[in-house]
Amino acid sequence: MTTNIGLSLIVFKNPEEVKDFIRASQELLDFEPFFELSYHLDGDFLESLSFLKGRVLSAHAPCPSQVYYPNLGSRDPQVVRESFEIIRKSAQTVSSFGGSNLVLHPGYTLDDAVYAEEAKRRRVMQSLGGVEESLVWIKEGSVCKPSYCETQVYKAHLHEATSNLQKAALICKEEGVQLCVENLNPRITYLFQLPEDLINLTRKTEDLFICLDIGHLWISSLVHQFDFMGAIDNICRTGRVLMSHIHDNRSTLGNTIYLADEHDLIGNGNVPVEKALRFLKERCLRNFIIESNASPIENLKRILRMFLND
Repeated sequence: MTTNIGLSLIVFKNPEEVKDFIRASQELLDFEPFFELSYHLDGDFLESLSFLKGRVLSAHAPCPSQVYYPNLGSRDPQVVRESFEIIRKSAQTVSSFGGSNLVLHPGYTLDDAVYAEEAKRRRVMQSLGGVEESLVWIKEGSVCKPSYCETQVYKAHLHEATSNLQKAALICKEEGVQLCVENLNPRITYLFQLPEDLINLTRKTEDLFICLDIGHLWISSLVHQFDFMGAIDNICRTGRVLMSHIHDNRSTLGNTIYLADEHDLIGNGNVPVEKALRFLKERCLRNFIIESNASPIENLKRILRMFLND
């Protein structure tokens, strides 16, 4: 099975940075990277990236960028209709670049549309998304307590999202694209925090797939107290893992509790990245996307070294 390694374009500010990265990858590492189109790319930016056609494995919805993220956990028919339209446009975008996978944050415990801009989205999270303040463990980052996933509000919106995701998968299928649901962080308003959320979803339809985000899974394993590698094994057993997002963070439950989705340089945090990658490569996966906020060449170098050490 061929292993495909790529980078999310979230780390690049303009097309010239992308071209410089490709050149450096070729000259310094003798490597041709793939890419994931990110949710920050507007129509003009995407148009300027035509040189990436044939190099794109996936896109992250919404793509092109939108004011709102899709929210398939909503019970508002208008929000759901608009979410389906964003997903369709994103599927068409990735297809136009030769890619076949669309990564999606599946939904939230909110009926309203959810802002794509992080500052506005954080303000919504800090308003607690209709849950009691007692369910917030750490106010910074709106980290939830484990009991959040047992609340009626979480279960109700998870049920809604599960139903709507099946329809979204068919929309993507019409465009020749596979919909990959990404596991989310243990934050107030975020759905699909638990491995069983993803596993149960795959039992509903054969048309839904998984993007396993190991940085998010690490933080969830600390908050919800499940075994990180055991969770990867169980998720892989579904046979639906098509993509993985790779990044690092310093989250720990040591002497000082620290929980943050930093998308840091691989190897700078506490996520057992190499162990996870080896397992994924051997058991179930060939598409790896580095989703770090900085140092693209160094991240690629470190990932390649991990694979070469097999």
